[in-house]
Amino acid sequence: MPSRLRRHAFWLSLAVLSSFNGCSCESCSDDSESDTTDTGGSAGAGTGGATGGTSAGGSGGSSGSSGGGGTAGSDGAAGSAGSAGSAGSAGASGSAGNDAGGDAPIDSPVDSPVDSPADVSSDAPDAGACGPNLVVNGGFESLAVSEVGMLGEGIIPAPWVAVNVTPDTYSTDGQFGLAPSVYGNFTGVTPFEGVRWAAAWGQADERFGQVLASPLTAGKKYVASLHLRMAIRSDLAVDSTYAVGLATEAAPLTDVVEVGTFANVTTSGTWQERSITFNAPADAANRKLFVFRSVTGYAGMDAVSLRECP
Repeated sequence: MPSRLRRHAFWLSLAVLSSFNGCSCESCSDDSESDTTDTGGSAGAGTGGATGGTSAGGSGGSSGSSGGGGTAGSDGAAGSAGSAGSAGSAGASGSAGNDAGGDAPIDSPVDSPVDSPADVSSDAPDAGACGPNLVVNGGFESLAVSEVGMLGEGIIPAPWVAVNVTPDTYSTDGQFGLAPSVYGNFTGVTPFEGVRWAAAWGQADERFGQVLASPLTAGKKYVASLHLRMAIRSDLAVDSTYAVGLATEAAPLTDVVEVGTFANVTTSGTWQERSITFNAPADAANRKLFVFRSVTGYAGMDAVSLRECP
């Protein structure tokens, strides 16, 4: 929040005290700081001092440049300072009359905001500037007609495919894969979105992925994002994460380029978003298989996306 420094000065003279009918300096100062100080706008010039030097200097404008103070009458006391313009510089003081005073003090300008959004930078790409999601069925929601009612371990809905061993799918609608309570793996857990999520076990080097409709463009920047959740069962409730890579369909286990590893999920109880940014490898045209490898643990995975970003 911006801070404001205010300084007040007062001129004590019999002529000024007389014109304010004997009010104290404290009460006069309070009157000069009215609630008109946050209205915004450019300052107008202050009006001149009254003839005979008895009236106050002009008030400051609203925010913007300072309002000019009034000039005292030629034979009177000094005009009082113009009141501060809102959220801007204070009004300039009235200059002294021929018989009294000197220049009135001017309020210090308002400090610049510390946390201005323009000063905040981030390496994360603007989500609105990124392209469409290149992953199909990233929430594991859609089922082919032939998949409805398929229950058990080691299955995952199309177009996802098991690349190594038996990754699993969990459903809360009883239509596919496993119920969250099976083996106590995810008892009480609900998906980040929809009714399904997938999981693979790092200790067994389980992997799964899907063939992209088109290969990535070499050298282009991409962002892979997902939500992860630690398993509930005590022996599976450990730091968990996945690596992501691009592989050839002919040799998905041996001819794979891993482009990054998501930060570990280290606490249970919530779905946690993770993302990595990478540049597609030079031979990306030959690597259409987008692969996830469980590095450690048995984290649930949901809401997977892959987007080209500037």
